[in-house]
Amino acid sequence: MKRSRWIALACMTTLLFSDLAVADRKAAPQLVLLATYDTGLGLEGSEIISIRHTDGIAALTNVAGSVDVLDLSNPLQPLRLHRVEIDTAAATPNSVAVHPHHDYFLVVIGAPGATGSVAAYRLSDGALLGSATVGIQPDSIAIAPDLTGFNGVAAELLVTNVALPSLAGLPGLQHGADR
Repeated sequence: MKRSRWIALACMTTLLFSDLAVADRKAAPQLVLLATYDTGLGLEGSEIISIRHTDGIAALTNVAGSVDVLDLSNPLQPLRLHRVEIDTAAATPNSVAVHPHHDYFLVVIGAPGATGSVAAYRLSDGALLGSATVGIQPDSIAIAPDLTGFNGVAAELLVTNVALPSLAGLPGLQHGADR
């Protein structure tokens, strides 16, 4: 008798939770194209974008060696505020990050097997604010919103390189030259 109660309780619990799961299910998210932005650079155009959520200001790297600063506050009408030319003597821009509060963005520049750099530019006018050397072939950049120090106006641009472990030898991964 005791065993049958546990089985009945387990069945009722399963039914209850499955009904709650079905009732709480939301429709799968869907992406809807609202508008497009054409860099005018063709295949040398856009690659990585960073958007500040508070006001819709964005920075977009271009393979051609520039960063477009955009106003996306009205996503139906993307507006380019200006194009910032990036020094591509060593390599092209790989990634960009807009600061969540201050008037600047960071861009990393790098090429395979070469030491790269990070540069800070003012969002409002594209002026170069500072740069620093970073590790080999930087491919991504992020800004921690709670850190103090560089604010785009004064202070030294300090960079922390994050060393990542090698993934060589893991099944399913290939080295870039092996592709």
